[in-house]
Amino acid sequence: MKKEYFFEINPYLIFRCDTNTFPFHLYVFNPYNNVYSVFLTSNSLLTESKKSDLELILVRGGILKVKYTQKKIFSLFYGIDESFLPPNTVFKDELIKKQENNLADFQKKYNTENNVELVKQAREAISSNNFISLAKYIKEYIATFKYTNSPTCSLTIHLSTKLLNEDNLTCRIACLSFTLAILSGIKDEIQLLQLVCAAFFHNLGLSLVATEATLKPYIELNENELEKYQKHPYFSKHLLRKSGVTIDERVLSIITEHHERADGRGYPDKKSRRFIDPLAQILGLSSHIIEFSSGLINGEKQSVSTIISLIMNHEIITGLELNFNDDLISVLGIIYTNEDLLKVANS
Repeated sequence: MKKEYFFEINPYLIFRCDTNTFPFHLYVFNPYNNVYSVFLTSNSLLTESKKSDLELILVRGGILKVKYTQKKIFSLFYGIDESFLPPNTVFKDELIKKQENNLADFQKKYNTENNVELVKQAREAISSNNFISLAKYIKEYIATFKYTNSPTCSLTIHLSTKLLNEDNLTCRIACLSFTLAILSGIKDEIQLLQLVCAAFFHNLGLSLVATEATLKPYIELNENELEKYQKHPYFSKHLLRKSGVTIDERVLSIITEHHERADGRGYPDKKSRRFIDPLAQILGLSSHIIEFSSGLINGEKQSVSTIISLIMNHEIITGLELNFNDDLISVLGIIYTNEDLLKVANS
């Protein structure tokens, strides 16, 4: 059964209110047996008889409460800023305990020293062209991060538990981005979660692009379709802001810059090198590798290992981009060695 959380309210807000109906449920808590009971459902009339019953309950030690899930509607109804309502410390303590347990279990289960297990899992995913095991590992890895760092962190940890369960385009891009970030030396949990969050949402804006520009390979788009398609990073940022979801500004920057390239030939703003967020460069390389292997660029599906091999060998192929940061390309060599490249060349 899903656990519910409540915050206490001052009875004055109910008894002295100008209305006798409320857009939220009212609960009474019995501190003697730790039981919550619905006293008045939302939009039901608080009659004089009900008021008398509530007064008696409160005199006998009952406490008036509202669910945390209705905190927003409660604050809007009374014109109170949500930040003035009591924090959900019980839920926060539970999250901290859960994170500590996840970390202990992860360290017991895997060899976390020098990213040995991550490299092993990534190499297996690339060589087998199957990312299920890597996704499971990264999902467990992310679950060791602190939920309480920021709303974006808690959102990304939650989304990871839901989205890193099957081998699809979004999952592959998120997993490869996370892997390259770790192997690039990024250890900060907030940055890693910002990157994964951007990976989950970076193509959201394609839903606002005309259908004819999304149903054929990128290299086959005409000038008009290309212009529409290259606006999708802006559209992704627009949709996230419009949704009202609390997202770090850096996540939005990563999303809008992930198609920018080191030589300034990317889009939408033609940024170059140091003007491109390093995390956006990681997402850009990861998404290009996965999208090219999926046939979205030139219409031909190929293994991820083949695309990595082509990029590392600087092969000139229509639609394949090579203008990425050299240091980032070298990180691919950590998970894909010269021996692996030779195997692909001979296959």
